[in-house]
Amino acid sequence: MEVPKIILGVPGFWGNRDEFREAMARNGNGYIYMGNHIGNFEKPYIYLDTIFFY
Repeated sequence: MEVPKIILGVPGFWGNRDEFREAMARNGNGYIYMGNHIGNFEKPYIYLDTIFFY
């Protein structure tokens, strides 16, 4: 069975990935940005692949 794909838009204005990473660290509610993924330490089985559009 194929895993469903979800597109999640995160509103905000970031000049680059570093600014996004910093914002997630400050206000991510338990979620963190790890390279090309967003994950949660409390639910490590859930993670999201990320694609940035500028």
